[in-house]
Amino acid sequence: MKFATIALCFSFLVTPALAADQVYKWTDESGTTHFSASPPDGAEAERMKLDKPPPPPAAEEAAESTPAGDKAASCAQAQQNLETLKANTTVDVQEADGTRRTLSTAERAEMLASEQGRVDMFCSEGEDPE
Repeated sequence: MKFATIALCFSFLVTPALAADQVYKWTDESGTTHFSASPPDGAEAERMKLDKPPPPPAAEEAAESTPAGDKAASCAQAQQNLETLKANTTVDVQEADGTRRTLSTAERAEMLASEQGRVDMFCSEGEDPE
């Protein structure tokens, strides 16, 4: 409990310094390390380099993550999978362990039906069933 209290107090002391443009680090006579937005008087301090946070995503990237964008991406993927299954009589799949195997005729037919269902669901022009 004592460690949690100390860590919480330290985080409150450090947070304003981290929000500043420049942070200084120094150790006092008793060996305690300090951080602040200004260097201490009469003590040697090290200037810390702060990394800037990444910029927010562009509007175009945000639009792609909307439900409509997700539905369009799912539609395109389902259509591509369906076309691959229709165009190839032998289809190889990669197992979880990394090995590859060829689908049986029954497995391929089952996947065709599944992908057709996904195309019907994601590529329909109607409203989302929510």
